[in-house]
Amino acid sequence: MARRADKLETLRKVREAARNQRRLTLAEAQQAEMILEKQRAELEQNETNLLQNRRRAASPNTFDLNQLINAQRHQMALEAEKSMLHEQSQILTDEVRRRRAALVHADQEVRAVEKLQNKLDAARQCQQAHHENRELEEAALQKYMRLRRGFDPCT
Repeated sequence: MARRADKLETLRKVREAARNQRRLTLAEAQQAEMILEKQRAELEQNETNLLQNRRRAASPNTFDLNQLINAQRHQMALEAEKSMLHEQSQILTDEVRRRRAALVHADQEVRAVEKLQNKLDAARQCQQAHHENRELEEAALQKYMRLRRGFDPCT
C-alpha cells in the first residue's frame, strides 16, 4: 500500500511539473499577444500620423507631389504590416486557445491523481481503524475471559 502511495506521489509531482510547464508556455503566448497588441496600437498611430501628413501635403497652399507619393508608399507598407499583424494575431489567438486547453487538461490530470490519493488515504484510514477496532475487541475479549476465569464459581 505504501509503495502505491509513493508511486502516486511521484505521478502527482510529474503531472504538477507538466502543469507548471503549460502555465509558463501559456504565459509566454499571452505575453506575445500583448506585444502584438502594442505593435497594432503603434501601427494605428502611424496610420493616423500618415493621414495627417497626406492632408497637409495635398492642401492647396502647400501641394507637394513627392511628399504625396512617399506617403502613398508608406501607406502601402503600413497596410502590408497591418495584414501581417492580423495574420500573426490569428495564429497567436489559436495558440493561446490551444495552450489554455492544454493547461486545463493538465490541471484535470493533477486533480485526478489528488482525488485518487485522497481515496487511497481514506481506504487506508478505514482499514487502519478496522484493524484497531479488531485489536481492541480482541483485548476486551481476553480481559473478559481472564476476569471470567477469576470469578468462575466452579473453581
